[in-house]
Amino acid sequence: MQATATIAKWQNNAKAAFALYYDDGCFSTLKTAIPCLRKYDIPGTFYLCTGWYKDKPAELDNWLAQVDEKIVFIGNHTVAHCGVQSYENAKEELCNNDAVLREKLGYSPKKMLSYGRPGGCCWKITDEEEKEILDSIHSIRREHEKADGSEYAGALSVKTFEDARNALDAIEAAGNNDYIVFHGIGGDWFNFPAADHEKLVQELAVRKAKHSLWVAASIDIHKYIVERNNASITTLPLENDDEIMLELSVTTDPESFNTPLTVVVEAPTDWVRATITQGDASYIVPVFDGKVTFDAAPITGSISITKC
Repeated sequence: MQATATIAKWQNNAKAAFALYYDDGCFSTLKTAIPCLRKYDIPGTFYLCTGWYKDKPAELDNWLAQVDEKIVFIGNHTVAHCGVQSYENAKEELCNNDAVLREKLGYSPKKMLSYGRPGGCCWKITDEEEKEILDSIHSIRREHEKADGSEYAGALSVKTFEDARNALDAIEAAGNNDYIVFHGIGGDWFNFPAADHEKLVQELAVRKAKHSLWVAASIDIHKYIVERNNASITTLPLENDDEIMLELSVTTDPESFNTPLTVVVEAPTDWVRATITQGDASYIVPVFDGKVTFDAAPITGSISITKC
């Protein structure tokens, strides 16, 4: 049979996407935030300036020992958080920090990393020049401001759990991707109360389970956007009503862009479960409301969906 297939706006066909950012390697986030995130299975991205640990290598090693690519992700926040005065200076700040993180974590040169431009300091290169540097080190800049110049929900306007919950409601209603950035949990600067932080993480766990929010690492959200915008999917005509064939076309490099794309396919009303086969991978998914929803590797090729 021939059906309609689409690539979902967000993974799990969620209403919106959301990420937690933790800047500057604050000790309170190491002590308080990470155990909380692990408790509720919610990922966060921690942006480090490796130059701050030049004389404290054990502290940097302690930070990087937390990285597990499941809950704790590391991002590039420049070497020294002191701004840049020129293009060459920017290359040093971004590339040198990237090199230290990759070497210590054993990351391949093509692995995509998230980058957060440090705030509160002079930045004397253009966005285009910055992107050129980031492209050279396989990195993606996290959100800075919206097209209209306004800030994202996160910034400094979210000071309590109630603020955060209101922001999540607005994010879901808008259907976009957004974030909240912290510079300390129960301590350090721009302090966010630890109890409110735990309430927020609990709330995210609930929304994640309901698929109303895709809560993910910053880099996975940004990779998904790039993949989605450079992919297409079509259905192939078949005479057999027990099978649907799809052709996925993706132009991104799967070595760098490997975040699964969620595909939604219309199915006959009598289907209850379906077997998804892509390459060597095969698994069974339920059919809800006449739709088969599944995650596909972002690789060009055919996908078979059969009734089971």
